[in-house]
Amino acid sequence: MEKLLLDTNIFNWILENPHLVGRLSGFELVGTFVQEREIRSTKCNRKRKELLQIFASFVSQTEWPYTTFWDDPWDARWSDDDGLFQKMRERLEALDRASGKKNKNPLNQRNDVQIAETAIKAGLTMLTGDSNLAILTRGFGGIAICVTKDNFMLELEGCG
Repeated sequence: MEKLLLDTNIFNWILENPHLVGRLSGFELVGTFVQEREIRSTKCNRKRKELLQIFASFVSQTEWPYTTFWDDPWDARWSDDDGLFQKMRERLEALDRASGKKNKNPLNQRNDVQIAETAIKAGLTMLTGDSNLAILTRGFGGIAICVTKDNFMLELEGCG
């Protein structure tokens, strides 16, 4: 069974479009504490609770990120010292600048790179709605599927 590491935006899409859930059957869905932390920062209490339920219901495996920071859980793995995270972060910043993407949260790029690096090093396929994150992941040797709500089924059919 192919494993998909879900970007946080996919959980939001599932909440907004429950019919997408069926399109994820046949895949093992993986998350990290990074997505859960992003969900926990959702300001609307009702939406946060629903997103956490989706995360708990659909994620069957949790993978520890390969780079961690002081504000990450203490039982996370030690960071790799291979320089990949920094190279990926610099590339994502350049991609976001070139596309005019504005990040509301200053930690967003750090979080995105933690997720992408984890997908690459753990050999997981990343599923995201962020084209820059997909480009980044592919550019560093990973597999990423960038979907929109409209092409969700089409893209996933070609995944396995």
